[in-house]
This record gives sequence, structure tokens and C-alpha cells, in this order.
Amino acid sequence: MDRRLALRQLVTISSASRRGALPRLVPAARFKPTSFRRHASNVPRAPLPMPPDMPRENYAEPAMYTVSYLSRVIKFLIYGAVGLGITGYASFEGLHLYVENVCLATPSRDPSGDEYGWQEENQGWTGGAKGGTDSRLGWKARHALRGAWICQEWGAGGTRASIGRSVHPDFRGMIGSKINKVDRGYELAEEYIDIAIAEARKRGLVFPPNISAVSSTPETLTTGADPTAVDLLLLKAGVLERIATPQTLGQAKDIYERVLAASGSEAPAQQAKTMRLAGKVGDLSARLGEGGADWWAWGLRRAGVTVPEPPEPVAKGWFKSASKRAPVSTESTSTTAPSPLSPPVLRATISLLISTEANLALSSQLERAASVQDFAAALIPTITPSSPESALHDLWLSHRASLLLLHRANVFHALSRPALELATAASVQSDGALLAIPTYPTSNPLYPAAKLLHRDAAATSAEAAWTKGLLLEKTDLEHASDCFEKAMALVEERGSDWEKYWRSFARVRSRMEAAMPSEADLNNE
Repeated sequence: MDRRLALRQLVTISSASRRGALPRLVPAARFKPTSFRRHASNVPRAPLPMPPDMPRENYAEPAMYTVSYLSRVIKFLIYGAVGLGITGYASFEGLHLYVENVCLATPSRDPSGDEYGWQEENQGWTGGAKGGTDSRLGWKARHALRGAWICQEWGAGGTRASIGRSVHPDFRGMIGSKINKVDRGYELAEEYIDIAIAEARKRGLVFPPNISAVSSTPETLTTGADPTAVDLLLLKAGVLERIATPQTLGQAKDIYERVLAASGSEAPAQQAKTMRLAGKVGDLSARLGEGGADWWAWGLRRAGVTVPEPPEPVAKGWFKSASKRAPVSTESTSTTAPSPLSPPVLRATISLLISTEANLALSSQLERAASVQDFAAALIPTITPSSPESALHDLWLSHRASLLLLHRANVFHALSRPALELATAASVQSDGALLAIPTYPTSNPLYPAAKLLHRDAAATSAEAAWTKGLLLEKTDLEHASDCFEKAMALVEERGSDWEKYWRSFARVRSRMEAAMPSEADLNNE
């Protein structure tokens, strides 16, 4: 069959070739398959569609994802930083507003002329009668003052003590060198106050002039200083006094002298302020070993008060050297009583007399100290409180009367005279004053004075209880132990005073335990 078809095709081709219908055939030997493939490859082809479920590769997508991720992270970081900054700044300013309007709201100057002058005794933070800080100081100085208050009242945080700057850095680590450890909060407070003082000088506030060491006497007084500048100097002096190194005490004394030289008003409130400054200078002079009697006497003369002289000893025997001590009188030895004093001047006078008699007792001038104590006690009147100011004034006088009783008990004991009744009376009176002190809000003008009076009354009560315990230690150990325990409870912080009371308490308790019969003795009985 195949052969027939092949023959039929040959016949057809041969007949067609005769008629010229077909082209001449190319010999089979000359046909090349590669030429067919070459022509076939030049034919355009349509791309085949990819399956819909086949994954596609996009090389730009990872880079875009990375950029988008980083942009979101940066955006969140920026938002977080801005949020933290706003929160921190709001907290910072909120704290300063709280200190300005609450903690420093107590006025320090009284334009109405209060009879008792409590506002004039408040520590001023440059705000005056309005409280707070002075707007003339500017943003930086006012914030520095608030920072000083925070460091002074709340501490610096972290370490409470640091090595004083008065010690040279090369000698701070040497064995045997005396290192002054001070509260870090006080150091920072001093630095902030220095910033405020520098800003006040830039703004033209008039400060009291410096006083040379040659002319620093009670009689060298000048006038003319801005009250805000005076407040700044008093703040710095108060912080230096709390640091309590010899160098800072000397600097505080110099500052008080500068402020004292600028006070020249004769008003009762300003007169009392001048007397208090004289007492400050005298106290610091005594602590520095320079003697403060001249300053105390000068302050008392401002009120027309003169320190009485002790009675002359009575001479007995053949020689004057055999004379005996004159008995200490319980009445005032002054021949003339001063004119009635205003309440602020009276408080300043009593404070100066207490400093004078305490210094005399420490220098072994017991008779003279006793006479000054009697004179000061005679100046304390009995008043009927009619207002909160007069009630606080009466409590102040009651506390100072108990302090005089305590000092008199110490003098009597040193003179080998009975002192237990005086110590007991001092303890009872100081306890009564301590319990009667009212509580005031921080914005009340009486709050700072009441706070200081409460602190002083607690210290006096503790010291009176300790003195009473010492006098009872030889006769009544159990009662003495109770007195020492009471003294420890009245002390707010565990400082040197608490350690002194604790040593006395431990000594008495050990003696009581030694006096008790042992368990073996009880079994034998």
C-alpha cells in the first residue's frame, strides 16, 4: 500500500514538472535542519501566563519594609522623648510651684505692724509680706532659691554626708587627718543660694557693704540695703551655720555682721531684729572661741537692759582669801528695772540673757551666772492670752522660764546645793509648754515660730529629764531609768544627744540587773 502511494506521488510530481507548475525541488542532500531552527527562533512568541498560585519575587519590598519599620521606630522614639520631656518639665515646674505657693507661703515681713512681731522672726525667702520668692530675681534665681529650700529641708538624696570643702583635697585621704563630714544637702543649698546672689547682683540689688576685720565692732553701723539682698545673705549665713565647720562658722559670723551693720531702724520689730542679729554674732563668736559677751551686752543695751553684777563675797577670817561664797539669791540683784518692753524686744532680751548666763556658767563664773538667771526670770511677766499671737508668746516665755530653771539647777548642783526640785520643776514646765503648742498650717504666719518652739521645747524636756535622772541615779535607779528612757523618746533623731541619753540608760539598767538577785540565789532560798 505504501509503495502504491509513493508511485502515485512520483507520477503526479513528474506530470506537474512537465507543465512547469512546480518549482524545482532541492535535492535532499542539500537540506539542513539548522536553518529551519534558525528561522523558527526568529518567530515572536507570546509569554506563557504564570500560575496564579505561584509565589512572586519583589526585590524592592524588603527595602521598603525596612524603611517603614525604621521610620515607625524613630517616630515612636521622638514621641516618647517629647512626652518624657513634657512630663519631666511639668513635674519640675509643678514641684517648684508647690514649694513657692505652699512651703514658702509664710510671710517674713509684716507691713501692718503686729504687736507681737512673729512675722519679722520668720526666715525670709525674699518674698516679704507675700511669701514665696521675689519676682525681681528672675526665673533662674527663683528656681535656685526653691532648689536650696528643697535641699535644705528634704536633703540631697543618695549620700547624706560628704567631705567638707574646707579640707584641702590633697589631705582628705591621709591617715590621721581631721575630715569634716557635712550634709550634702546643705552644701547644695549653699551653691544654689550663691547662684541666686550672683543673679541678684546682676539685676542691681543693693547688698550690705563688706566689713573689714578691723572695723567689725558693735558700734560700726551703717544703713541702706535691699531687703531681698538681706534675705539672701541671711539664708546663706543660716546654711553655713548648719554646716558647722570652723571655716563656715567664721563666714556666717561675717555675714551676720554685714547685715547687722545695715540695720538702723528704731521700730520695735526692727529693734528686736537687731538684737537677734547681735545674739547670732555673739553665739558664733563664742563657738569660735572669740568671746561673745561684748555683742550680747551691746544687744541688751539696745533695749536699755544692763547685765547685773554678782554680789560681792563676804570676807571672813583674818585674810580676805578666806572668804566664803555668798549664797545665791533667788531674787533679782538689779536695782533698777527696765521700762516695759514690747513682746518682740522682750523675747530678744530673754534670749540674750540666756546666752550670757550659759556662757558665764561654762566659764565657771557660777555666782554671776546665777544672778543673770534670776534677773532674766524676773523679766518674764504673767500674761493672759487673748489671741493666737499672745498665746504663742506666752508659751515661748513659759519654755524660756523652764530653760532658766534647768540652767539654775545645773548651777546649783555645781555649787553643791540641792538641785533636784529645780530640775523637776523645769521638766514639768517644759512638758506643759510642749503639749500646749498648737499646730498651724504652713501658710499661717505663726507656723515657723510654733515649729521652732516645738523643737526647742522637746530638746529642753529631754535635757531636763536627763538631768533629773542623773540627780536620781544615786538614790532611785528605777526612776532614773524612766527619766533616761523619756529623754530618748523626746529626741527626734538619733544623734549625739540620743547616744548620750542611751549611755546613761544602759549604765543604769546594768546597775539594776547587777543589783537583782541571781536565779541561783532564788533557788537556794
